[in-house]
Amino acid sequence: FIAKRGILWAILIISILGLPLTIYLTSLHYKPELSTFCNFSDQFNCDIVNKSVYAEIFGIPVAIFGFFTYALFFVLTYSKLINKGKSKNDKDRKLTKYLLIASSIGFLFSLYLSFLEAFVILSWCIFCIISAVFVTIIFILSMILWKKRQ
Repeated sequence: FIAKRGILWAILIISILGLPLTIYLTSLHYKPELSTFCNFSDQFNCDIVNKSVYAEIFGIPVAIFGFFTYALFFVLTYSKLINKGKSKNDKDRKLTKYLLIASSIGFLFSLYLSFLEAFVILSWCIFCIISAVFVTIIFILSMILWKKRQ
């Protein structure tokens, strides 16, 4: 039980940290002038990545999708926490399942974005890497929760 609550708190904290990160990336996407804060070279340049054609889906910045993904992680995890760890009830099982599905999709999409940075855009965004690490950790913790549920 303690380990499960610890995992949930870790996911909750990472979700909270991801929200301002995606807000910053969204503002950077719309900012007309170049940023000097996270541009170190052509290989590590947030502007190259965040203003590329791959930074939008249907005209919506990828970072906005990231914001809603972190918000979803937060809501699902918070719901599990207030469910008081009743792992035997149906609602808790469904929340665990939804968290695993959401984190799996987020992880796969994050892999896709990292692939684009490495092999298509040929530049890395430090904040995108941080977000990818956050999503990966949430995915791993969600898998652990799923296994603990059994």
